[in-house]
Amino acid sequence: MFPRSRNWMSVCLVLSMSGCASRGNVDLLESELRQNESVRAELEHQISRLETDLRVARTDADALRSSLAKSGGRPPAAEDANALYRAVDLKFFTLMTGGWDRDAAPGDEGIMVALTPVDEHGDLVKLPGDVEIELFDMTRDGDDQRLGIWRLSAEEVRASWYKGLIGSGFVVRLPWQRRPGSEKLTLHARFKTADDRRFDATTQLTVTPPGAMLAENAAEPPPSKYRISAQPISMPRAKSNEPVTAPGSDEPGKTLPAPIDLTPGWGDDDLDPIVVDNSPDGESEEADSDSASEEDSAILESDSWTEESIPVLR
Repeated sequence: MFPRSRNWMSVCLVLSMSGCASRGNVDLLESELRQNESVRAELEHQISRLETDLRVARTDADALRSSLAKSGGRPPAAEDANALYRAVDLKFFTLMTGGWDRDAAPGDEGIMVALTPVDEHGDLVKLPGDVEIELFDMTRDGDDQRLGIWRLSAEEVRASWYKGLIGSGFVVRLPWQRRPGSEKLTLHARFKTADDRRFDATTQLTVTPPGAMLAENAAEPPPSKYRISAQPISMPRAKSNEPVTAPGSDEPGKTLPAPIDLTPGWGDDDLDPIVVDNSPDGESEEADSDSASEEDSAILESDSWTEESIPVLR
């Protein structure tokens, strides 16, 4: 009896120890998760604080450069700390500059402009600045040529940075201020950096004016309804006594025969009487047989000739 009780006690001890071990693992995992969450929250707080400090530093730096430029000195370029070369020109990225169509309706709703500051080697420099964009329709006269003017601050330009597979640059989408009447427009951009450097760029772009497709469809006349009418071809008829020669042939012509009158005659003399046989079938057959026998008897054979009926050769 004592050995059995000892076995049960050992089993109970093992089970209790395994339960304590599993509970201890769960507590350990929960402790690690709480620690990771606290570290993550601290890192997010640090990132937010650093972004705020960076924004303030950029604003102060831009203000210092502006004040130094106004005082007559030459401040350092804003991109010198992040790039090896200074921006020397402004260009349009033509693949991403043109009409802006944001819905399925005919015509564009505005323009999309992609600006790329470049260095002396033509490489892109990520340099934000104040931007002024003007759009012109040169087919109009005088002051009516300008369709709109848009001004963007350096912060707005910095937020518009785009980097993709086909290219990178500062990309902005601008709705119409005045609707164009022509597809060919002139686009001018003026770029001003924080150290008061200015770059200008001009390009031509093609757009689809709003309502152009509707106007084009309305200008088209309705399709005409074609009617095909067949009319007889009148050919000159040659007379029967005139020679006829085939076109393009040197052979002498032949005289046509006289035409045959195929017009039926409707006179009473020209019509054969129609005889209707109302006799029974048997009587008609007997009559036919009698007439046939009479015709056979009328034929003279050699053994029935007489002196008067013998043929004489002359």
